[in-house]
Amino acid sequence: MSYVVIVLQGHSATNWKKQIKELLSEFSEQVSEQIQAGAYDEVLNETFDSPHAYFSIAFDEEEKVAAGMYLGTLMPTAMHRRLYIDAVVVNRKFRRQGILTRTLIPHMKKLATELGCRAIDLTSSKPNAQSAYLVAGFESPTTAFRLTL
Repeated sequence: MSYVVIVLQGHSATNWKKQIKELLSEFSEQVSEQIQAGAYDEVLNETFDSPHAYFSIAFDEEEKVAAGMYLGTLMPTAMHRRLYIDAVVVNRKFRRQGILTRTLIPHMKKLATELGCRAIDLTSSKPNAQSAYLVAGFESPTTAFRLTL
């Protein structure tokens, strides 16, 4: 199967808000419940307003459905640009068909190159996805720090 990747930036993504929320709901049961309760509406609207946010959706033209997506955020720093990847989700119906490895990861690399980035950063708690990232050339750093507020 072949997918076209649609990159949405800014308010053009609001037309896809329903599909984006449906995909995000598949991330986990907890996220699904929070989306249904409207917990992410404010953050999604802020993301749609950001000039640095790129929603990239793998669209199955045959079935007319979003098969997977990721959110790439351009992170300019004092010394270089990075693309931070968040919210990588594959529609349950399309899992185990190579969308992550053959469509989304290559597109991440393409988008990062087009934006002049020197690196792509992401985190993943899903073992299958972690394996795919390692095979695709991502490295797992030895240290990471987070302060949850």
